[in-house]
Amino acid sequence: LTAKPDPGSEFAGWSGACSGTGACQVEVSAATAVNAEFAVAPPALNASRGSATAEGGGKRAPMAAAVAPPNLVLGQASAKRGVVALPATVPAAGTLTVVGQGLRPAELAFSGAGSAVLRLRLSRPGERALTRSKSGRLLIRARAAFAPRSGEPASAVTKTLAFRRTRD
Repeated sequence: LTAKPDPGSEFAGWSGACSGTGACQVEVSAATAVNAEFAVAPPALNASRGSATAEGGGKRAPMAAAVAPPNLVLGQASAKRGVVALPATVPAAGTLTVVGQGLRPAELAFSGAGSAVLRLRLSRPGERALTRSKSGRLLIRARAAFAPRSGEPASAVTKTLAFRRTRD
């Protein structure tokens, strides 16, 4: 099996009879379940301002997002009642911005080095996607960018956040 995400989505991994993100090969001799998990792809970030830009819109500064920079640390996210709490630690004064398609943008200003917990919520399109999800889960690739007040280059980290449907 090969997973092919729709535009605006990305493959997050297999579950069931397969695991990981590579191709899935299953020998079937009885009923077998294989699930392909997809996440909403994050919008591109404009590194000079730490804000989201629409795909194809605006100029993007080069950013080394593939390697987690040592100065921005994201902790283990936890979900509760449609809100994901994301701990973050920054090395200096500046602004931390978190964006992702299906996610309300979140921004937090730091007056110096420190830690805080960002409360991330789904946007309306994200809420609709979660409502339509057969598994009751929605994975969103979020990008956190830290822009130091000192004018040094912004750093970014990408993290997958899991939202779960709750019963009222």
